[in-house]
Amino acid sequence: NGRYMITGRASGGLNAGKETTAATKEANAFCAKQSKQVVQQNLDKTGNAAVFGENISLTFSCEPK
Repeated sequence: NGRYMITGRASGGLNAGKETTAATKEANAFCAKQSKQVVQQNLDKTGNAAVFGENISLTFSCEPK
């Protein structure tokens, strides 16, 4: 169906939010290889990096520029 998912995990207070940035960069690189751009479908974050760890799930598609 043309949708892709990247998941990640961060732990430690200084790492909060870094996994989202890394997943977005990975999605951009994936779509760029196809000469397309990322269209974010869904971003789920659970947990807290400073306490028990933060989990993210980025669902996206690659669309023509």
